[in-house]
Amino acid sequence: VPAGTVEAGETPAEAALREASEETGLAGLRIVRYLGEDELDARPVADVVLRRHFFQLTVDGDPPAEWRHVEANAGDGGTYPFRLFWLPLAKAPLVAGGMTALIGRIFDSE
Repeated sequence: VPAGTVEAGETPAEAALREASEETGLAGLRIVRYLGEDELDARPVADVVLRRHFFQLTVDGDPPAEWRHVEANAGDGGTYPFRLFWLPLAKAPLVAGGMTALIGRIFDSE
């Protein structure tokens, strides 16, 4: 699940598209809709409460079932290799860190 920080001058929607593109390497990402906002109390790992925005995205074309991508634009100057694959929605609760907190909203009528 791509995630990241909203940069200065960026909207949450712009940040979601940028982070998803940087972390997956996929072109043609588009926002389907905004799912909502949530907070995650990260203590005791970090003394911070994270305000998070969730978006449902789609991608143009037919993406691979599994692929590797190296994020070269990491905020700390490093590079991060990712092994990416699609996870069935039924297994979404297995994703750590509350990253799927609002995933059920995908099924809500608009």
